[in-house]
Amino acid sequence: MADRRGFLFGLVAVGITANVGRRLYENSQETDSGLDRDTSSDSTDSDSSYINEESNINTEPEQDDERSLEEKVEDSLEEEEAEPVEEPETTSTILNQSNRRIAGGEYLYWGFELTQTVELELRTTVRNGPNVDVIVTDPREFTQFERGNRFRFYNISQENTVGDDTTDNLGPGEYVVFIYNRDHSTSTVDIELTATG
Repeated sequence: MADRRGFLFGLVAVGITANVGRRLYENSQETDSGLDRDTSSDSTDSDSSYINEESNINTEPEQDDERSLEEKVEDSLEEEEAEPVEEPETTSTILNQSNRRIAGGEYLYWGFELTQTVELELRTTVRNGPNVDVIVTDPREFTQFERGNRFRFYNISQENTVGDDTTDNLGPGEYVVFIYNRDHSTSTVDIELTATG
């Protein structure tokens, strides 16, 4: 939105410059015509080239819009103000667990639902014990995991980790996050899952 505002203000500034230049030129013609001078002997080549260059400029007001410059600027500012303002993104904590003990060969899981597309951030730390898998998947694939089958999971997941921060954009739907300890000894894990959107 900042880029668009800059673009709109840029157009307004160009319009002001063009209108001011047009008005000054029109005023200078009136002043020159009011002078009592002999143009046949006093005119120089530079004056004639100036007049020739300026004669290519269209000094007629636009037929479709005869509003004043101030009205045009006010209208463009009102149009910009009328644009809907984007709501600021909010961050919600989905899960925040500390010092969760997971025995070897076991897993802990939590289900959650998203109602819109969000950016998920997964932050984990293994405080004690062996590395763990922290997996984000959907309920159908989680069922495959529980049956001992191969399953799919999202990029935010962390395999064989001692801790990491990962992010991924996920759309509306139901999800499961679980911590799996493949080892034989107990791990102690902190996990935090937040959604921004």
